[in-house]
Amino acid sequence: MARVNGEPIYLEELEAFHDEYYYMWSHDLPSDLQEIKSSYGDILLELIVHKLISQEMQARSLSVSQEELAGQEKKIRGDYPEGQFEKVLIEEYIDLDLWRRQLKQNLIREKFILEVLRPGIRLDVEEIKEYYNANMEDFYIPERIRFVHMTSPEENRLRDSLDFFGKNGELSKTKERFPEVNIGQYEMRIDQLPQILSRDLDVLEPGQHSSIKSDGSKDYYVIYVLEHKQGALLKPHQVYDIIEEKLVEKKLQQALHLWLEKAVINSKIEINQTLLRVIASG
Repeated sequence: MARVNGEPIYLEELEAFHDEYYYMWSHDLPSDLQEIKSSYGDILLELIVHKLISQEMQARSLSVSQEELAGQEKKIRGDYPEGQFEKVLIEEYIDLDLWRRQLKQNLIREKFILEVLRPGIRLDVEEIKEYYNANMEDFYIPERIRFVHMTSPEENRLRDSLDFFGKNGELSKTKERFPEVNIGQYEMRIDQLPQILSRDLDVLEPGQHSSIKSDGSKDYYVIYVLEHKQGALLKPHQVYDIIEEKLVEKKLQQALHLWLEKAVINSKIEINQTLLRVIASG
């Protein structure tokens, strides 16, 4: 299907990856590579980009070890109950060897970004300030309210649990004492309160509770207000890490784009356009 600096990308490889998920960084690519984009072209594009990255990593004597690959696979498998990982692959018609190849490609790309591109990214204080001032609304925490919501099909038990909590203020002990009562603590923005709760929460002060009411079904509920939190604008030092992450991500996108432009110019990329059109139209 293609050759990248003499290294081939075979048709069977393209077809194997076609039905799988797409990788990140596939947008904002040099115009030289954009020309081949299509259904199959998207996959071929990713394989070419990976080839270029792999070759750069090899030139720098950087690689992903078997230990790193096994460790990442173990971590992913840990998110599934025993025996379910293989079952999911079978249900999704994903070949295990292909999945491992994709995993290795992801790890190579992550290491490339971390060890090749990231060291070249620099931020200064003025950039942080400029971003903060331009996006100040993103760092405003609206007024919130913290409250306890109790429900029970038995009105008397609900009243007893409310009295118990009102005297000791300990949620865990109240739950232990009244396991049949559903008790939860919540913190919500004032402007996003459910209408059924807002009527009470708008007028109650900390330490006060609503009357016991029916929720329209078989249960009763009551609300106990714990705290009103005023809206506040976070200071730059409080959101520095958030801003840094956003700016670094943007600069990494730009760095990858620039690197790809140079890599494409300095590489010999041959694409079997005729075969690509045939499989795309088929």
